[in-house]
Amino acid sequence: MKKVMRVLLAGLAFAAFTAAPVFAEEGATIFLRKGCTSCHGADGAGGPGNYYPKLAGQQKDYVVAQLQAFQKIERNSARAKEMIPFARSLNAEQIEAVATFLASK
Repeated sequence: MKKVMRVLLAGLAFAAFTAAPVFAEEGATIFLRKGCTSCHGADGAGGPGNYYPKLAGQQKDYVVAQLQAFQKIERNSARAKEMIPFARSLNAEQIEAVATFLASK
């Protein structure tokens, strides 16, 4: 029984490890298709003049929390209002994928 459990756990760990790059790739596609690149740059490095923040390398949980805050209109400054329609166009899985992509940069 212990051996079966170890094999099962090893398989789950491998699946989680190999799924992250695929999820990041999906996030990159969403980032491009949703038009995020027009403000934040193709790789999330930020826009000209630092008006649009650098997202590349941000912690995944931070990006998820920020996108959720935009969706709930918890962030509603003049600059934040630009993000609300984009954030609201994403479902939970897409948010996770985009956050994984940005964290991988």
